[in-house]
Amino acid sequence: EAARALVFNGDLDGAKGLLDRAADQDTTPAARLARERGRLALRYRDFKRAIVELKDSTTSDERDFEAWMLLLDAHLGAGDTAAARTVMDDILRKFPNRPDAGLVTGRVALISGRTQDALTDFKAAKASVVNAPRRTFADACLWVGYAAYSVGDYANARVQLVEATRKEETNADAHGVLGRVFVETEDWDKAAVTLARAVELDPENAEAWFLL
Repeated sequence: EAARALVFNGDLDGAKGLLDRAADQDTTPAARLARERGRLALRYRDFKRAIVELKDSTTSDERDFEAWMLLLDAHLGAGDTAAARTVMDDILRKFPNRPDAGLVTGRVALISGRTQDALTDFKAAKASVVNAPRRTFADACLWVGYAAYSVGDYANARVQLVEATRKEETNADAHGVLGRVFVETEDWDKAAVTLARAVELDPENAEAWFLL
């Protein structure tokens, strides 16, 4: 859990050190270690390594919903839509009737160019997680905001992404997309502050560094 917190706060080398030490301990759960290594690899944009680790994690513990979602994100990051659809189908089969299923289907709809479908799915998911832990709700706000940004609705995107960062200040992706919104709307001062925070939390975010 300490390594997870370091990833969320942008200390990727610190997280790697903790995970390497955890790997030397016989008491460390293999599925959780693989999940957190996969999360770290995602932050490094090493999608191939992330996929390997997260497949190991979901094989060791197929009921770990978070690991499955990270695996989905790894395939999406790699641009492998076909593999992402396969993982989506696996998630929907293994976790049927989840009210937040739109966070799964919306991701695949978005990468497939069906932005309005994605927006609908993400909005429904957000409504279902209002009382969920703050990071879960912030993640839903992020995806609604990202979909709105993708269709050029910068006003709604801004509202959603600001809500995401207020609910969970270490949501690096929300800061990154919000920074893009501020650039698109030429709100340069807010763009600079927001993008600076984005790269602090996610130092491998090349696009945020470029915009900054």
